[in-house]
Amino acid sequence: MTSLESYLRDEYQKDKQQLKWTQDAIRKVAPIFVAYRTEFHDKKFQNKIRTWPYRVVNGNAEKVHHFSDSTHCMILFALDAILQGTGELPQNVDGHPILYPAKVRVPKLQIEGLSEFVQQATSDMIDLLHTRIPPRVRSDTPFVTSSTFGNDVH
Repeated sequence: MTSLESYLRDEYQKDKQQLKWTQDAIRKVAPIFVAYRTEFHDKKFQNKIRTWPYRVVNGNAEKVHHFSDSTHCMILFALDAILQGTGELPQNVDGHPILYPAKVRVPKLQIEGLSEFVQQATSDMIDLLHTRIPPRVRSDTPFVTSSTFGNDVH
């Protein structure tokens, strides 16, 4: 038996199953971001940011009391990459999605409102960052905040 035959009989089947589990998990989790979308009002910079709660327990979403730039951007990046990979967001004409090969064949998620919400949340985040670009009120005003990684004042 060749190594290709061996791969197709064993490792390929494992890879295929892992891909199915990953796709199933994405299909189960992604609708949560639309169903529980919310707005956070940044009082300091007077911005409204479309976002999602940090936790949903038994169908009850926690209110967003503190906005974390890093958590929001990590989730937003992952959702954008998934939707770019499925072809459900307009493609960046300057390049290809980083997390997906250019010609990947992945079924669309078809979650109503997800693409639009991701685009709105991205736009809100960009607007928020633009309000923080120098000249800032004080030089120690954080450009990006994170309770895990600290403030970036550069």
